[in-house]
Amino acid sequence: MSYAVTAPVSYTGPVVGAWMMAGVVVLIILVRRRHGRTAETARVPLDATPSPDLRQNGAVQP
Repeated sequence: MSYAVTAPVSYTGPVVGAWMMAGVVVLIILVRRRHGRTAETARVPLDATPSPDLRQNGAVQP
């Protein structure tokens, strides 16, 4: 048996594909125009030096 997908659900694939293509286009534009800035995002976690005295357990600190 073959079931046809109704109208609202059948639009999901093309809409998701369009959003994904828009994201890829924006990413390509950002990489081509500002390559140095996009390359810097890879170093962000490495540049931060954690403070040993800060607790990150969610409790309110006095």
